[in-house]
Amino acid sequence: MTPTLIGRWQSRTVLLWTVGLVITLFYMLIFGPVGIGGQAPDASKLLLILFYVNLLGIGWDALYIYLQGFRWEGDWPLAFQFGVGLVEGAVVYLLFQLNWLPGVRFGDGDFWRFFFHYGTVWFWTNWCLFGPLRVVFPGWRFNGGEVISKI
Repeated sequence: MTPTLIGRWQSRTVLLWTVGLVITLFYMLIFGPVGIGGQAPDASKLLLILFYVNLLGIGWDALYIYLQGFRWEGDWPLAFQFGVGLVEGAVVYLLFQLNWLPGVRFGDGDFWRFFFHYGTVWFWTNWCLFGPLRVVFPGWRFNGGEVISKI
């Protein structure tokens, strides 16, 4: 199944705001305001980072669909998915480190928090994309990856 642009957007958004949100809330408990005085990390920035990953991913998806047009079979191989995850994570991290994401300030120890949070969310959303999502939404693969398809 080659996903449509709307299908990629819907799949990304549904997975990030279900699976990704649960993982983010878990990391918010771990990285939460447990610290000494003003040195406690602001765990709520993880929600904003999840939002920015989704927002920037919508733009990336448009680029991926455009690039797929140059491939002879018009598909995005599974092996590319890993590289795409690394590029997306690197771009979001760079914007985060440069403090170019509104509402999110980079601080001490944020590299490891970002690394574990992004890596875990990326792994589990991709795992769900290729497994449980197809069970929960059986028409998903017949409708170009659209979770909510047109009737």
